[in-house]
Amino acid sequence: LGLTTAMVASVLLIGGAGVILLGAALLVSLMFGRWVTGLLGGMTGDTYGAVDEVAEVTVLILGIILFEVASELFQSPLS
Repeated sequence: LGLTTAMVASVLLIGGAGVILLGAALLVSLMFGRWVTGLLGGMTGDTYGAVDEVAEVTVLILGIILFEVASELFQSPLS
């Protein structure tokens, strides 16, 4: 339910770039979480926080790159 809500909100607010950014956050979170689980043998509260921070930084950096390269992706269907 949360992922569906996030996808709908991101598409409505920032258009196609929202799907790309949400997908990147999901992919990075899964990859980093798997790496940490293999390294430590499980997840802790601190590692969940680290996964969140890595996903946020990924979205911010990718958002800047996408805006510079393909700003037409940021056209909201609401505007």
